[in-house]
Amino acid sequence: VVQSVDATMITQEVVKSPGEHEFNVRVLSLADSVIGWGLVDDKPDGHGNNVIGARGFDGSLGALAGGPGGKVASEGKMLGDAPGVAVGDVLGVHMSGNQCTLTHNGAGFFSVGVRGEHRFGVSLGTEGQAVEIVDGSMLLPREVFSEGRGFRFHEIPSLQCDARKKRLTCSAAGKRTAFTQEVFRAPGDFRFRVKVIEVGGRAPIVFGIVDDNPIGYTRHAMGHPKLKNCIGAMCVKEGGSIVKGGQQKGSIPGVSSGDIVGLNVNAEKLEFVIKEKVVHSVSIRGQFRF
Repeated sequence: VVQSVDATMITQEVVKSPGEHEFNVRVLSLADSVIGWGLVDDKPDGHGNNVIGARGFDGSLGALAGGPGGKVASEGKMLGDAPGVAVGDVLGVHMSGNQCTLTHNGAGFFSVGVRGEHRFGVSLGTEGQAVEIVDGSMLLPREVFSEGRGFRFHEIPSLQCDARKKRLTCSAAGKRTAFTQEVFRAPGDFRFRVKVIEVGGRAPIVFGIVDDNPIGYTRHAMGHPKLKNCIGAMCVKEGGSIVKGGQQKGSIPGVSSGDIVGLNVNAEKLEFVIKEKVVHSVSIRGQFRF
């Protein structure tokens, strides 16, 4: 911002709900003020002199927050609380189906149902404030595996981790893929194991590997054709199959609560393991995440 005037910058691109879309910006400068981010109508009226969610900005919904925190608002109505914002934070809007989720550093804090055509928006009002749009892949940690620390999950909206990044819990229905912060290379020698705490009805549990730069992970389950270099084992209690590129191949045992499942990487061979029994193997080469 070169002059202190409330306004909302909007994307040139229009997105449609239901759909799968993601928008993220990194905060470069706060200028001791607040920043807004969220969703606006595809034909916005009022963005030139209003922050997102303001009474005079019809069809807009978003968060307005500074260091201490802030609020989620739509057309002047307060809908909830927003976390504090600092320089370096990544603020996002994730759309999946008819659900819009506002995020802060990858974690969702407010969700609402939406339908129709929209644009993403960012509100700035103080001279010196600055943000930059970042691609989803730029947000991902890229750690080297350490024997002492082990593998750790990268948290995404609706798939939350504990403080150690070891336990993963699904907090909302949807098809998404969580993966490790650590990247590994094949050929190599690695072992990855998880304990299934709760299977959760008819929804399958899928475990496997994804590309080291897994675009689309917040919108698709492992094995989806839009997740490149990805192969997984999709299991319910009664049985399962190997999934790759949207195709199901072969048959493998089912998974129950309490089972240990995982993967072995031996040179260029990837082995799928259920209760320490190898149930399938394939050849791989390159850089991946579990």
